Formats: sequence, structure tokens, C-alpha cells
Amino acid sequence: MQSLREDLLSGVKEIAAFIGEDEQVTGRLIRQGLLPAFRRSRKIYARKSEIDAAFRSAA
Repeated sequence: MQSLREDLLSGVKEIAAFIGEDEQVTGRLIRQGLLPAFRRSRKIYARKSEIDAAFRSAA
């Protein structure tokens, strides 16, 4: 199991790079609730493990 520091993605740019998608598309997926992410203050975060699980369940 990964530590939280290794599992956490910080910002839309990092999340987009992780899923291999454009930042605009990634932002849209997050706003629509199709990509698991959360906001702390003005920054958006996501966990790699939750994104992987979401893609596995969608397949």
C-alpha cells in the first residue's frame, strides 16, 4: 500500500498527467463528478488509488 504522500496528486495539471488527458478535459471530468477529487481551499487533489479504482469499475 502506498503512503498518502505517494498516492496524492496535487492540482489539475498533475491529475491530467496521471490520467493522460488534457487539463481542460480533466477539469470537466472533476466538475461533473466523473473523476474522484476533492478541494482544499483553492487547490484540487486526487488520490491515484481512487482514480485507478474508478477506471477499473467503469471498465
